[in-house]
Amino acid sequence: MIDSKQRSINFQLQQADKEYEISKAHLKLEWSLLTRLSLDVDKVEHHIRIGSQNARLAQEQYNTLLISSFRESKYSQIIFSLNERCLWR
Repeated sequence: MIDSKQRSINFQLQQADKEYEISKAHLKLEWSLLTRLSLDVDKVEHHIRIGSQNARLAQEQYNTLLISSFRESKYSQIIFSLNERCLWR
């Protein structure tokens, strides 16, 4: 059975993953817009702004979890791997 701390960590991870996925979707849209012949600068700026904000939120959530769970190596390993994924994809 999952205790309340584990449930809280799982929820925070889900939120961070959600922000990461939103960021990734906006950055893909941005790239799609940049490769078109007619460039809509406003749309590109919009997707860059939204994607960057969501990436920042995801990073902050991952870092918060990392700091709060640092003493528990299982959680730290999960956060480190998610953090790397967020930075390198």
